[in-house]
Amino acid sequence: VLADEPTGNLDAEIGTQILDLLEALSRTLGKTLLIATHSREVVQRADHVWRNRDGTLVPEIAARESVRAGRGRVASGR
Repeated sequence: VLADEPTGNLDAEIGTQILDLLEALSRTLGKTLLIATHSREVVQRADHVWRNRDGTLVPEIAARESVRAGRGRVASGR
């Protein structure tokens, strides 16, 4: 399931309900849920986080290691 900013124009309560629903459906049906977001709240609920860095998707841990090694900055999307 691909969700592009599913909570972007919602108040906090409804946004949480939508995330709960998407997560429950994903787990119940055994389907992957891919969410594109700028929301810290959504990121905090994720099992895995990837960032867009110069047009390339980078796992968050690898992105942090790259910054520590002095190989660039991570665009956090936040």
